[in-house]
Amino acid sequence: MTVPEEVRHLLNSQIKLSTGTSDKNEAQKRLPELAIKLKQKIADARAILDADELRKEVRTIAANLNRSSEFDIDNANTSQLIVILQQLSTSETQDVIHQGKYHLV
Repeated sequence: MTVPEEVRHLLNSQIKLSTGTSDKNEAQKRLPELAIKLKQKIADARAILDADELRKEVRTIAANLNRSSEFDIDNANTSQLIVILQQLSTSETQDVIHQGKYHLV
């Protein structure tokens, strides 16, 4: 199965599983189950990629608020990262994050 480009660095460009048989009819019967397993591998790789992107965003926001030392962002799972984001969004200091300058017309 060809792996989507966005997750090829986590897997290879092609992934495959053996049917475990040389009987063509038996291999055809096992094919749907193997396809599901391969698709699950790709879905798992996408989840890892999404978690890594979320981790980067949380790390940036925490750094901008000078609150990086309060959280273990590197070892947090996705649900923990969401909790950290919620805590950062309700910052007691109500710090302003400078994101850049915009020219409004």
